[in-house]
Amino acid sequence: MQLLLTCATPFESSLLRAHYGMPLLPNGQVFEHRTAFGSIVLLHAGIGMVNTAWHLGRFFQNNVPEMALQFGIAGAFEGGPKVLDIVEVISETYGELGAESPEGFWDLEKMGFSHFEAQQETYYNTMKQRRPASGLY
Repeated sequence: MQLLLTCATPFESSLLRAHYGMPLLPNGQVFEHRTAFGSIVLLHAGIGMVNTAWHLGRFFQNNVPEMALQFGIAGAFEGGPKVLDIVEVISETYGELGAESPEGFWDLEKMGFSHFEAQQETYYNTMKQRRPASGLY
């Protein structure tokens, strides 16, 4: 079994790297740690959705892990989850997609643009998880 673990920055993976003796590699390069159960692959994707999409896209061109897990601070703000808290993301809001106006922030819907369309549904700044929340966290 191959497990892909990805995060934006080396800071976020410091405990994992120390535990498994993984070296620090530049963003986009992967280190594979072999275990009796398979392998753990660590990928630092960089900050933001463009970096993440770029590095994951390159990885998935030649690799198909059985499981992928993204971890880190995930854009959390002060007052949000604490270090080592586990959360399940049930919706994502892209605050950087829009524009400031004298009336305040205009999201994509207010501006008349969609983020994308899929399965006959139009998505704007907020995307909700399509399956029910697990309730585990």
